[in-house]
Amino acid sequence: MAAGMTPVGKESGLTPVRDPDGSAAQKTEAEAMAIREAQVVRGESLPVVVPRQGGAPGVTSNEPTTAAAPPRRERPVRVLTQIPIIMAAVAVYFLVRGATHSDASEAVHNAHRVIGWEKWLGIYHEPALQRDLASSEALRTVLNWVYIWGHWPVIVATFLLLARYNATVYRRLRNAMMLSGAIGFAFFALFPVAPPRLAGLGMADTVTLTSQSYRVLQPTIFTNQFAAMPSLHAGWNLLIGLSILAAARRPLMKAVGVVLPMAMIATVVLTANHYLLDVVVGVSLTTTCWVLVALPWRRLVVRLKPTGTRGRSSDPMRHRVVEGHSAGS
Repeated sequence: MAAGMTPVGKESGLTPVRDPDGSAAQKTEAEAMAIREAQVVRGESLPVVVPRQGGAPGVTSNEPTTAAAPPRRERPVRVLTQIPIIMAAVAVYFLVRGATHSDASEAVHNAHRVIGWEKWLGIYHEPALQRDLASSEALRTVLNWVYIWGHWPVIVATFLLLARYNATVYRRLRNAMMLSGAIGFAFFALFPVAPPRLAGLGMADTVTLTSQSYRVLQPTIFTNQFAAMPSLHAGWNLLIGLSILAAARRPLMKAVGVVLPMAMIATVVLTANHYLLDVVVGVSLTTTCWVLVALPWRRLVVRLKPTGTRGRSSDPMRHRVVEGHSAGS
């Protein structure tokens, strides 16, 4: 070795590092660390130290490396913070109900418009379905119980369980119900529709005639009589079924998620509370909302944001690291 040359290796305390411009130089450990940090900030390939056997100094490589991101922890649901949201939704419901409940003639007129659309589509079968399928007293009792106890009690129970065990599905269900509810409320205000039992079609209101539980659970003052289009009764039960399918692990619970919305769809038609077209619109609306609320909107917004002036970074932390490295060089 020539005189005046400093050996490179473990004894010298120096480490060979490749500078960002591609030239080799000998730097101290502190300088080498500063260069590596600057390379990471600029998105360049990071020199990787490959250790040798016996604790010998490593060799450097410019192969790019990827660090595994830590798993994202699921934020728990704070039930108390959800109460104002529910109260706001109830207030909107009563405002819409007050705007549509008194105009029965318009609601009946719109109901016959819906019937005309169903006849044009060839799906107007509600009177025949109730006559043929709901003529049995035992079947009517089952339908009434599904309509009464298979909706709000199931919705509340599902929300409570999801808040406890699956916050992600809870938030998706909540957002889908709120979005579909807001659109549904607009329908109720702008296009009130009387259900078949109130449209003069000769169909029986099986729930009211044979059961008092429904009016105890949902008094008339808390229900909108002219909110047939779209059927949120069927649509929200579909959201409950989708939530159960997304959160459940056992096959039996997944089967419940499939059967529950199907039973409610049949029930709302056979009990003369909704038209078939109401169900089609309600199910389509809630399914669309279920998909929309799951899209990565934040990532899309971030991608659409301007990246700043060309040639300069918009991240102040990047400037700090680079400036600190330059000052220490």
